[in-house]
This record gives sequence, structure tokens and C-alpha cells, in this order.
Amino acid sequence: MDIKQLLQVGAQAFLSSIGKQEGSGLSMNQVTSALADLLPGQGQNLDLGALIGQMQGGGLAALAESWLGNGGNQSIDTAQILSLFGQDKIRGFAQQLGLGESSALSGLQSALPKMIDQASSDGSLDALGGVSGVLGIAGKLFGR
Repeated sequence: MDIKQLLQVGAQAFLSSIGKQEGSGLSMNQVTSALADLLPGQGQNLDLGALIGQMQGGGLAALAESWLGNGGNQSIDTAQILSLFGQDKIRGFAQQLGLGESSALSGLQSALPKMIDQASSDGSLDALGGVSGVLGIAGKLFGR
């Protein structure tokens, strides 16, 4: 799955979770662009390995491992998302989409696990569009 497809998976999950009324004016392109701007590496250099590294460093290793693995994905709460990205980035993400922060957080609760899950297999991230070292990073984090 390439970066564009992965961002579209995240955008679909995001839009589905915030509901038709909140996201009625949003397009897939707007959400994919906002997700690309929010995530480490931004856009074509999207680095999900860095996101997993941030999760591990922030005490969310078990959560990240559930997303990477083949089983079900544990849910992430809004406080965990805020600690992962910071208030300013979440505020900017919400403003970019014309949403309130609570709606943006709700959408990210659905989008983030789905994106990591789709980009991974057997506990490690698959290489995406030239992102180097992602497999090694995930393997080091989880001792694989």
C-alpha cells in the first residue's frame, strides 16, 4: 500500500467516525492533506516509524504493538492523542479542517489505528513509498 492509499484509508476512517453533519463539507482530499501535514515526515515523506517511536517513547508501546500486530487494535483515547501530537498540532489540524478539536480528536481515534494496521503486517511496518528504515525501527522497538 503506498502513502496516498494509506492516507485515503485514514481519511475514510476519519470521515466515518465524525459523522455526516460534522464532516459534511469535508472532502477526502482535505482530510488526506491534513493527515499528511499532521503525521511525522509530512506528505510524501510520511514516516509512520517515527510515529511508532513517539508512541513507544510516550508510554504507548503496547497500544502501538496492538496496531502493528495481526489481532484487534486497541483504542486510543483523546488524552493519548494530545500527548502524542501536542495541543498546538491538534489545534492546527482541526483548524485546517474547519472542525472543533473534539471532532478532530474523535476522527483521529479512528484514523490512526486503521492507518498503522493497514501499513503493517506480522508486527512490523511495511516499507512505504521509499520510507527507509521503517521495518528496522519497528523491529527494534518491539524486539523483533
